[in-house]
Amino acid sequence: MKTLLTLLFTGLLLLGNYAAYTQSVQLSFPIDRSVTQRNGSDQATVTVAGQVTSGSSSVYNYLLYYRTSTLDGSGGATSTTGWIGLGMQSNGSFYTTPTFDKGWYRLDMGVYSTTSGSIVVAASVKFGVGDVYLVAGQSNAQGFGTSANWFVPSTTGFPEWIVSDNSTYSCQRDSLRMPVLSTLTGFNNIAPMGINSWCYAVLGKQISDANGGMPVAFFNCAYAGSSILNWSRSSMLQISNQPFSGKQTCFFASVDNPFKDKYGRDTSYYVSLPYRTLNNSLNFHASLFGIRAILWHQGETEADPQINSIYKTTNTQDYKNQLQQVISQTRMDFGRSDLSWMVARATYVRGGNINNNVRDAQYQIGTQFDKNEGPDTDYNLSMMPTGSYRGDGTHFIENSNSGLTYLGNEEWADKINNAPSPSPAGFNRITANPVPQVYIAKNGNTRTLSVNAIGGAQEYRWGYDINIPLYQGTSITVPTYSGNIRCFIKDGTGNWRVSPSVELSCPSCRLGIAEPETEDPWGLALTAYPNPFVHELTIAFNVPQSGSDVRLELIDLEGRVVRTITDGIHDKGHWKYPVTNLPGGANSLYFCRLKVGDMFVTKKLLPIP
Repeated sequence: MKTLLTLLFTGLLLLGNYAAYTQSVQLSFPIDRSVTQRNGSDQATVTVAGQVTSGSSSVYNYLLYYRTSTLDGSGGATSTTGWIGLGMQSNGSFYTTPTFDKGWYRLDMGVYSTTSGSIVVAASVKFGVGDVYLVAGQSNAQGFGTSANWFVPSTTGFPEWIVSDNSTYSCQRDSLRMPVLSTLTGFNNIAPMGINSWCYAVLGKQISDANGGMPVAFFNCAYAGSSILNWSRSSMLQISNQPFSGKQTCFFASVDNPFKDKYGRDTSYYVSLPYRTLNNSLNFHASLFGIRAILWHQGETEADPQINSIYKTTNTQDYKNQLQQVISQTRMDFGRSDLSWMVARATYVRGGNINNNVRDAQYQIGTQFDKNEGPDTDYNLSMMPTGSYRGDGTHFIENSNSGLTYLGNEEWADKINNAPSPSPAGFNRITANPVPQVYIAKNGNTRTLSVNAIGGAQEYRWGYDINIPLYQGTSITVPTYSGNIRCFIKDGTGNWRVSPSVELSCPSCRLGIAEPETEDPWGLALTAYPNPFVHELTIAFNVPQSGSDVRLELIDLEGRVVRTITDGIHDKGHWKYPVTNLPGGANSLYFCRLKVGDMFVTKKLLPIP
């Protein structure tokens, strides 16, 4: 599976005559079609990171820019910002963390040619700021049926920003994969376990509409046929027999050996399932994108008269204790005591059976333990038992009174859109973890890679795939080869942080512009505007003390002083200097260097035609 987005732009530049060129930008973040969880101010910090991996030094001065466009539900741009300059490491890597309001966006990465005097779009992705949900429970949460035998709601006219990872990887203990996101529709999957769009495309649209048109993402961790005992016992690494088979969840014995599966794995491999899939999704997806809540829909097994009582619990307090164990375990494993849950009342099973003891437990959990009462999917309280919405007496189906639309619109959306926010322990908005940065140093035929350390981190894995680490440690030295590598960091709470991908061979083919900008602990507040500039700009700064010796210079890429703007004694205060008729023209890159007494700062000045 691809772990990054590489978009290739090829075209022509006017260089006196037409000359062909190719420019490639690897854009690791934001992940295409991803949704980052908004905070309480309806904003999110979104990492923009990647690497310029090719280009001709005779054409490019390696000036990098980005801009964003606000998009409507069909992907059309409604507004576009100006180009914003972006610094690079010497190997072409870039990293910045702008803040965006809730909404749907396109990010364009542009490379500037000093020869042609234009910016060329080299990579583009779509991304959003909105809500992210995880789903858990059993088949009315996971989804049921295939396109050959079931009916799901039409999504015609739905906005493209209701998204999922269209893949499934069931019964895998280490279900960690870089997501590939797309619009959720029809029989698209919802990784890691969801098998079609079920009611979630409809639900996503309702949440979006209630918030002025906002992106929504789903990850589905439910297991068909699971009982509350499956979930609670697997969360404690205990044997958890699946109610319908009577065997360890996910274990299917091989023909030749009843104690091994077809891969040679014994039952111990599966002991942590189904809970581990939910845990993995929290530690990975919710760490990458943030999360608003876990949606829980489970209980049909407990009401099924055909299930042996040893595989389920129908006692109110017992069910409540088991579910509390699962909720508490997720909060401990995710490292957030404020992780929100919404618990549905759900026990309706074929023949119209329900279990009021389990319903009472689910209601108590939803109203007392987490302050977020979920929908009552057992009944349509205004009309009739919801068997009329089900295709086989248990599972909702769209061609029976629009059963799945009812489940998404009238049940889940009604509760989510009217959930108390904020509340004592309610629908909190947990934002994404920061993306770690990778740094590369070249030494002959080797590369030394390092990553910014995370306090209390348990593990550092380097490689293309998180499940197949090639190296370990915060700093590694590797031979040059043509390929990409990331660092996957498991932090102190068990959540995974994923670095941008870097091309190891690139430092041997080009040297980008190092970023010499310095920090400003003295409050000199050196600024330049507009920056990027067209033909002229103004440089401003503070002088903290009267009688200070001030020198303000422009320097070029070689470190040569091309203009001294001021050099002399200044009084305390805020000073401004206009700069016009820049040496070398408006297409040259400069650095502004300010020295006030023994204090100095530098700032990059980026041209734009």
